[in-house]
Amino acid sequence: MNYNGSPGEVPTTSHIIPIGQQISQDVIPSIDHRCWNALPCLPPFAKDRGRTTIRNACRSFFNKGWDRACVYVLECRRNTHPASTAAEYQIDKILPWASEASRSRRPLYVGYTVDLLKRIDEHLNSPGAAGARFTTIFPPIRILDVSWYSHPPQARKAERITAQLLRERFPRDYVYQR
Repeated sequence: MNYNGSPGEVPTTSHIIPIGQQISQDVIPSIDHRCWNALPCLPPFAKDRGRTTIRNACRSFFNKGWDRACVYVLECRRNTHPASTAAEYQIDKILPWASEASRSRRPLYVGYTVDLLKRIDEHLNSPGAAGARFTTIFPPIRILDVSWYSHPPQARKAERITAQLLRERFPRDYVYQR
């Protein structure tokens, strides 16, 4: 449950909103339905994966508030590097989701972290190591949403709910959540 009142205001039962309802009302409608290649300009990670670009891409999400843990949604793209593409086809045999994600309208990654800047940097610049296997094959192209939570267990629960609601809202997209 999240408290959605004003700072300093004492919570009452009317201020407590179930986390699934909050995600359904606030997060899912804010997710851009357009694919990155339909945007008028290139998304930030298409040109640069440096820390300044990561910081700038995350900056607007820090305006939503900042707490101890967050759930983030990344839009990813197919890796066109020949070595990675060859590895992707071999991985298809081991990781069946890779083939399904390749055929989807757009691959989305939903994750949880207590250090957003570090985690996005790992996804972009440490493929296969600290970065997730999914983002090794499908590199992030832009951040679609970041939602902040005061407790890590609450964020982990919100991660699962966010992924499920995204699957319902965007059935042609592949939503990966570990």
